[in-house]
Amino acid sequence: MNKITYTGNGETTNFSFTFPFFLKSDIKVKKNNEIINTGYEITTVSQGANADIPFSGGTVIFDSAPASTDTITIYRSLNLSRITDYQPTVPIDTVALNQDFSFIIELLKDVHEQIDILTENYDSIASLPNLEQVQNDISALKNANNFTTNGKNKIASWGFPSGDITELDFLEKTAGAHQYIPANNGFLSAMFTPDVNGTVEIYNVNGKTIYNQDVTEGRKTTVLMPVSKNQALNLIVPTLRTIHFQRLIVCA
Repeated sequence: MNKITYTGNGETTNFSFTFPFFLKSDIKVKKNNEIINTGYEITTVSQGANADIPFSGGTVIFDSAPASTDTITIYRSLNLSRITDYQPTVPIDTVALNQDFSFIIELLKDVHEQIDILTENYDSIASLPNLEQVQNDISALKNANNFTTNGKNKIASWGFPSGDITELDFLEKTAGAHQYIPANNGFLSAMFTPDVNGTVEIYNVNGKTIYNQDVTEGRKTTVLMPVSKNQALNLIVPTLRTIHFQRLIVCA
């Protein structure tokens, strides 16, 4: 509903879209299914400051033309938060009120679309592999050498028959906070060895802690947790000695 996909040709730098949005930050861009935040600018089509929905489209302008092998996706992702705080002693701004109601309607449209996608794909998401597939996958796991690509793919197909694995590179060995925005629904998996005693903590953009685990110096630690598409996570980690693998197991 609020997404458009293009294929690059090595020459075109401008890619237009026509769906409504409220803030420029509502517009997200992916190249080859990976969210990108640099290398382009967004121009907007304004409907006027008093319009119920401020913008009706725009253009993503890349610094350099995407190649013919690149897929460009432009989509809307509304941030679920209040912009206007109405005060009991101040007259209600009708423009802000109309925009608030329009925002709710547009957000409900997006939710409805996601429900439709889930409904259409429910059978494949919920299905389980047959016994022969499980046996083959267990055999592949046993024969995998340090979780080779073949072993990783077998693990994914065993646990999530409709899924895939996306290798990640957001986690660094340095201590501190590292942000990760999943490109798909699925499970975040990371295996690492901390260099010091400490705590691994994961919290969402609203500051709510959704994962917390004490870790011991030199002891291998594994994190496996569900993640939601386009919902940013902030990870706080101690100094890491090694990172064995980190990936997003896609299940929708």
